[in-house]
Amino acid sequence: MAQSTNNILVGAANVAVGNYSSDYVASSDGLWSSIKAESTITGTPKNFRNWSIFRAAGASGYAATAVVTPHGGTGTCTFRDVGLTQEGVEVQYQPDFGEVEVDQILDAAKLFKQRMTVSVATTFAEATLDNLLAVWAQSDSTKTVETVGTNVALVPGELGQAPAEKALFFVGNAPGTAVTYKQRVYLAARALSVESSTHSMKRSEATVFPVTFRLLPDTAASYSAYGRVVDVG
Repeated sequence: MAQSTNNILVGAANVAVGNYSSDYVASSDGLWSSIKAESTITGTPKNFRNWSIFRAAGASGYAATAVVTPHGGTGTCTFRDVGLTQEGVEVQYQPDFGEVEVDQILDAAKLFKQRMTVSVATTFAEATLDNLLAVWAQSDSTKTVETVGTNVALVPGELGQAPAEKALFFVGNAPGTAVTYKQRVYLAARALSVESSTHSMKRSEATVFPVTFRLLPDTAASYSAYGRVVDVG
């Protein structure tokens, strides 16, 4: 059997989070539809890492005037590069199966899926207020720019309040030859930061923001999927 060391992947991913309006779903495939169309373009390999950008300094919310085209012009989602990260990105795909036992078999006779969770974990190495908003699952309205400086309110929220949903987009290396530029693109349409996050300010260590995003299925897509993974280039 032929084996290739080109299929061994090494390297961290570039991570971006996105804000989208309520009309971001433009087709039966939801947020993914135009990214899929972009990935089928032939010719010069696409640099998907350039799809994520930094928000302009001092601007409110995410960059509204930047040219970012993951939707091919069909949506209003804008991604913002979170900048440097530590320890890469970890994707956890965790199915939970129940089992049926019968008298005549000492082991389970049948397994059935009864629960499913998918999560993405990383650590933001750039301790910006925008990254803090994503970690704390707060809306952009909790950040204000005043004459004395920019601040983020530590809001408790309200009973029954849902966390702010983000679109999650990260790009790493894909299998391929040394002369072929390939990238693996991950997209999650509904990402929510719902776990506790602790950051510290110490004399000899960088302040970083660890974050775990819980992914929810995109029910607006043609089938309920957490997102897509595609190799391009």
